[in-house]
Amino acid sequence: MKVIFLFLAEILKLIKDVSSEYLGSHNFHNFTSGKKFTDPSARRHIFSINIADPFIKENVEFTIITIKGQSFMLHQIRKMISLIIAIVRGIASRDTIQQAYNADKIDVPKAPPLGLVLEKLHYDRYDKKFGKDGQHEALMCEEADTEITKFKEDVIVPHIVKKEIADKSMFSWLFFGPMLSRYEHSSPYFSIVTYIIPTLLGRLRHLPFVQKILDNALMNELDDDDDENGADE
Repeated sequence: MKVIFLFLAEILKLIKDVSSEYLGSHNFHNFTSGKKFTDPSARRHIFSINIADPFIKENVEFTIITIKGQSFMLHQIRKMISLIIAIVRGIASRDTIQQAYNADKIDVPKAPPLGLVLEKLHYDRYDKKFGKDGQHEALMCEEADTEITKFKEDVIVPHIVKKEIADKSMFSWLFFGPMLSRYEHSSPYFSIVTYIIPTLLGRLRHLPFVQKILDNALMNELDDDDDENGADE
């Protein structure tokens, strides 16, 4: 029997709510390397963040997060994604993003690089000022947008999906990466992981260590139910 775990709607909503705290102008010195809080260049502006509806490929569930900003620094996006995951999993508190904008140093782990794509460069101001002056050509070509989108959907996304399924970089990072050592735990590990990579666990449940995690989680849930019903341990 083929088992598929679908991304819960409330978790998707939580991801959208958490990611909205990045919108606007903030000091992202904790989301890069070598930047001090007092460095003016650490201040960046995020225009929009879109969390696409999940899709399933080879029994593994994915979502695409699109971030539009004025400019980005080294590791900024990977650290932003990492902190979203940490908050949704309950490893970091909800106010960690706001704390990261302050002067105190917070060590935010980097999410795996696989999946990070620079999709489009915007030259809105230049084109508005010079694009129609009769002497310069506009730098943005809207006619190419369709071809760019098609190439992304036909080539880039399938490559990322295939690579993740083969190498399991996100899976390994979630289970064995630096995430666990950087934040204080506030909820059980397994119950959080299943929200982020549920179909991946379903795909790999035949592996002994994954099956052990699933069995332990089931026992914990049964124990919790007994406690709620007043049963003796």
